[in-house]
Amino acid sequence: MVFGIIFASPSFLFEQTLQESNETIFLKITKFPSLLLNPWIYHSLCWTLLLVLVFYIKALLTKHHLVHHSNFLPALIIIALFGFQHPFSLALISILGLFFMAIAYSYLLQSFEDEKADNSIFSASLMIGIASLFSYHFSLFIILVWISFFVFQNYSWRYFPITIIGLITPYLFLITWLFWTDQMQLLESNYQFIQQHFYSFPKFNSIFEIVTISLLGFFIFISLAQIIPEIPGKIIAIRKKTSLSLWFFLVSLIPFLFSSDIIVKNIVLIPLSGLLGYYLRMVKRKVMVIDFLFTALIIILLFQKYYLIYAG
Repeated sequence: MVFGIIFASPSFLFEQTLQESNETIFLKITKFPSLLLNPWIYHSLCWTLLLVLVFYIKALLTKHHLVHHSNFLPALIIIALFGFQHPFSLALISILGLFFMAIAYSYLLQSFEDEKADNSIFSASLMIGIASLFSYHFSLFIILVWISFFVFQNYSWRYFPITIIGLITPYLFLITWLFWTDQMQLLESNYQFIQQHFYSFPKFNSIFEIVTISLLGFFIFISLAQIIPEIPGKIIAIRKKTSLSLWFFLVSLIPFLFSSDIIVKNIVLIPLSGLLGYYLRMVKRKVMVIDFLFTALIIILLFQKYYLIYAG
C-alpha cells in the first residue's frame, strides 16, 4: 500500500485528467462522467482500481500456486511498471482493459481444473472480446485460448466455435446499438483507422525507456533460464499453468513491441509479474547483484515520473 502511494504521488502532481481515445468504436461512443475531469478524482479512481487489480492478480497467482502466498513482488512489479512508456496517458482505459484480461486469464487457469472446460473457455473468450472494445489488439489473445486447449487439454471440436462466439458476442451488441442509433458509418471510418494504425515498429523515445527495457530484458532472460528447466519436474497441473503463463508472456510481447496503441502495451505486466516475481523470490538475498539491479530499476521508474513532471 505504501509503495502504491509513493508511485501514485507523481500522478497527482502532473494534474492529468481523463483523456478520450478514438482507438475503437466503443470508446468513440462512450461518454465518461464529467466528474472525471477533476484531476484529483480521476487519479484517485485510477489508483484505487490499479491497487484492486494488482491484488486480484496476486491472489490469482497464489490461488493457482504460481507464486507463494507471502510473495507480493508481482503486485510491486505491476505498480512500478504500469504505463512506464507513457506514465500519464490513458490510465483509466488501460486499467479497465487489464481487468477484463486478468479475468480471462483466471478462466483459462481454472479450465485446467474443470471436468468440462466449455464454460471457462467461453467466459475467457467473452472477457477478451469485452477487453477488445477498449483496444482491438486485445483480440490477439484469443490465440492464448486456442493454445490452452489445443496444447494442454483433451481437445473437443466444440471448443473452437465456443471461442469465436465468445469473442464476437460483445460486437453483436455493439453493432445492434450502432444500428438503432443510426451510427453505422462509424464501422467504415474505424476500419480505415485500423488499417493505418494497427502496428508500428519498436522505438524508444527516451534514455529512461532504453535503460528500463534493457534491465527488463536482463531480468526476463535470467528468470526464464531458471523457470523453464524446472517445469518438467512440477506436478501436471502446475506444469500446465506455468507453461500457459509462458505462452501468455510470449503473445503479450507482440502488442508490447509492435502496437502503436498505448492501452494494450500494459498487458505484458500480467504474465511478467508472475514469472519475474517467482524468480526474484527464489534468489532474494542469495544473489546480491539481482537485488541491486531490481532496486535500481524501481528507482529509475520512480525518478522518470518526477522527471516528466519537471520537464513538463
